[in-house]
Amino acid sequence: MALPEYKHIQLESDGKTLTLKLNRPELHNAFNEEMIAEITNAFELFNNRDERIVVIRGNGKSFCAGADLNWMKKMKDYTEEENERDAKGLDKMFYSIYTCNKPVISIVHGGVFGGGTGILASSDIVISHKDTKFGFTEVRLGLVPAVISSYLVRKINFPALREFCITGGFFDAKQAKEMGLVNYIEEDDKAMEDRLLALKKQLFSVGPKAIEETKKLISYQLENILDHRRERAPKVIAKVRVSKEGQEGISAFLEKRKANFVLDI
Repeated sequence: MALPEYKHIQLESDGKTLTLKLNRPELHNAFNEEMIAEITNAFELFNNRDERIVVIRGNGKSFCAGADLNWMKKMKDYTEEENERDAKGLDKMFYSIYTCNKPVISIVHGGVFGGGTGILASSDIVISHKDTKFGFTEVRLGLVPAVISSYLVRKINFPALREFCITGGFFDAKQAKEMGLVNYIEEDDKAMEDRLLALKKQLFSVGPKAIEETKKLISYQLENILDHRRERAPKVIAKVRVSKEGQEGISAFLEKRKANFVLDI
């Protein structure tokens, strides 16, 4: 199935991997309303496609600089109700990434600031160039990292989140990894692509439905009390064990053969 064309993002597929490229390089891929709507729409489409993983990249010198200046000028004149509606659109974008039924890998470079960090917090895995700079910069404008906070708290250790959100200070890739925002730091572009290839090999060797159920279960475990978590977990594994994919995976293991859901890279 052909992928749609958008104004501010580019979509590509090799049949196994979906790639979404933020494509406002002249503005360091800063968000506006149109770009946010396009990303949301793309992820809604991704859930119904057969590719196994999603990779997010940014064209140009930076991954994402946060909010576009012209978008911010519009916000300044919005009523409180209009601002709330606008912010809900941003949250919908992050939620579409966070709840994607496929693994989402973000590959970042240059700068990742403000709302750009929300994409990372919504992703499953983040690969960063060693020279990337980060920041939760909203307080520098007298604003609050409100929408992204719903996703940052699921990923970042609390002391670091509290410090950098209230200071608006910049931090490097090493600090981003230590706080949990980044999974891997690589020296150069080749090393980043090698890391992506290694992750693809791992992700293509496991059951896609198992990944989908695992993502849902982890989110449930984060968001519910212990009694509810204990009740849900046995139901999930029982459902998966009798599924077509689960039965194939168990049979392949017992028969010492490759499962039919394993893809060659």
